[in-house]
Amino acid sequence: MYYPTLLVQKKKYFASDFSRWYSLTKFNLSELPYIRTEAQFCLFLFRKYGEGRFMCLASVHGRRGFFVFWIGNIRSDGFVRDIKSSKWVGSLSDEQLGVQEQDQQTDEYFIERERREAEAKNKVRRKRRGVHPWLIPAGRTGDWHDFNSSIDGRYQEYLNGDYVEQSIW
Repeated sequence: MYYPTLLVQKKKYFASDFSRWYSLTKFNLSELPYIRTEAQFCLFLFRKYGEGRFMCLASVHGRRGFFVFWIGNIRSDGFVRDIKSSKWVGSLSDEQLGVQEQDQQTDEYFIERERREAEAKNKVRRKRRGVHPWLIPAGRTGDWHDFNSSIDGRYQEYLNGDYVEQSIW
């Protein structure tokens, strides 16, 4: 299995609701063999770059282009990974969905439109993104994950500052 090369970016906010992504580093995930879970990866980002909003873009041999490996917020007490949104599907026109516009007041129209929207959402969901299969996901996307409950016993001691294994911590 090929490991992804990651580009880590952090979002910086300015006055008047302006923000920009800044690149921090680029590394191959195989260089960090002690990181096996999403929680350990987020803890690594927190220890190295502090709190904030992060986006990690990835490139893998055999897969064309870049994809979003991880995007979310990291704070001192945990992290949350963003949900891939499909809200835009509801704003598609009837023509884009392939629904006949003639009978917009009938039940068949609304049933057909709902079925086509569900098909479009499923088509979007089929595309995999994220930490799987390279890291073990912490749980559901969009939920808050605590560092203490997400990391196994070997790394739990490190959170208290007592334990350092061969690593770049």
